[in-house]
Amino acid sequence: MSLKLRRINSISCALLVCLVTIEAQAAGNYSMSQAVESISVPDIKEHVKVLASDTFEGREAGSQGGRAAGVYLGEQYRKNRLAGGAGESGYYQDFSGGYRNILGVIRGTDPKLQEEVIVLGAHYDHVGYGTAENSRGPTGYIHNGADDNASGTAALIEIAEAISNLKLNPRRTILFALWDAEEKGLWGSAHWAGSPTVPSKNIKMMINVDMIGRLRRGLLTCYGTRTCSGLRRIISEQNPSAGLKLDYTWELPDNSDHWPFVQQRIPVLMFHTGLHDEYHTPNDDLDKVNYAGARDVARLMFRVTWDLANRDQIAPFRGQALSETINKQRAAERGLPPRPGRLGVKWSDADGVVKIDQIRPGSAAQRAGLQVGDRIEQIDGHSVEGGAEFLKGVLAAPSPAEFVVRRSGAEEPTAVQVELDGKPVRLGISWRTDDADPSAIVLTRVVPGSPAAQAGLKKNDRIYQIGGESIPDARQLQADRFFRDSLLKLRVGRQGYLQTVEIDLGTTSGQ
Repeated sequence: MSLKLRRINSISCALLVCLVTIEAQAAGNYSMSQAVESISVPDIKEHVKVLASDTFEGREAGSQGGRAAGVYLGEQYRKNRLAGGAGESGYYQDFSGGYRNILGVIRGTDPKLQEEVIVLGAHYDHVGYGTAENSRGPTGYIHNGADDNASGTAALIEIAEAISNLKLNPRRTILFALWDAEEKGLWGSAHWAGSPTVPSKNIKMMINVDMIGRLRRGLLTCYGTRTCSGLRRIISEQNPSAGLKLDYTWELPDNSDHWPFVQQRIPVLMFHTGLHDEYHTPNDDLDKVNYAGARDVARLMFRVTWDLANRDQIAPFRGQALSETINKQRAAERGLPPRPGRLGVKWSDADGVVKIDQIRPGSAAQRAGLQVGDRIEQIDGHSVEGGAEFLKGVLAAPSPAEFVVRRSGAEEPTAVQVELDGKPVRLGISWRTDDADPSAIVLTRVVPGSPAAQAGLKKNDRIYQIGGESIPDARQLQADRFFRDSLLKLRVGRQGYLQTVEIDLGTTSGQ
């Protein structure tokens, strides 16, 4: 969209349009699936269209346009039957400079948990016409901020509506917080953290949504998952589609409204689809928003918020997250080096016949007298019918193992005793544990050709269930107990999506 070449000197007439709303709906009785489906592209698009219109002149905190946007958002709270979250002031928490946070509440119903609070927040302000300090240029034109952060604000409104229309209220209380003056330096969320409208000790989680309007290649960044043990699994369990790929970064930035909560040692999450060339420019406009992507992120956030508001316990703040860096993440995810080969050959597979093409000097194959051109028919009594069975057989066989080969010119197969290098491999994985995700084992190596590799497992996959049984604490995993069956059914997490993987170990031996 071309740059806006005019200033709007009056917003009074357009304000009347924005304040025309549908009358408050009757109390809803959505099922969970209906609530999810109610978060729709047309509704998100409509909220973004209003908030990112020229009417609000870029929603600068304290400006006429910013306050007008606040009126529109308060009306959305009223329409969705949220209780006021700012005490006697209703929805609006005013603070110095003419700024105001907008706070709405859905009360919890559980006698033991209703005083505990989940905060779901998004900043609704932007940078107005831009300045040399906050714009990437050019200044003097309206910076509508369709992605930053009309997209996140629209998602919060849609989530509030979906939860308000459910048949039952959540067990914990949910505070919906639309922060002002984030672009001034997180002033709105910092003010609330210093003057909270609920006791800080009651806040169990803060979820921040900032810029979710540019989903590309399905990639959503999830910050803060290491501030509380188990968050990664919770999010993955609520992500129903492999189309939404989650980046569980160890980075914990201090440039958005979750940070005042981190400073108070409250667990946080932030969902974000990334910066772009239009960030803090007049070109962050409606036509560039991925509305379907924003809907998918909002639906995931709804599920995560509902899960956290209803589970029996939420783990406390995990202080190690403050010192866990991207470099530490890269080191942890580097994994183990490849495992040395056991036989030492190069081979080919033609129509299920495995033939040795090359033998490495000093290898087990050379020591045993195997020859180039040998066709492998059996390994330790098991038939070899193609490359997959050959690899599995070499890895799993005890040492020494009997190879039955057919040689050119020989009338009968030849039996060869082979002293294989290394230990037998049954499944073909190595793993580590993760204190921030204690109910998973994290794969550090998947041996090529192993049953695990043939089933599609990859390095850095996370296994949460084995044979339908959850791993209670990966640090105390008893491998013999969990991996005893010949047919393993695993629940595996990869890029924030859980899938079931079955591995047929057959009659292989070894570990």
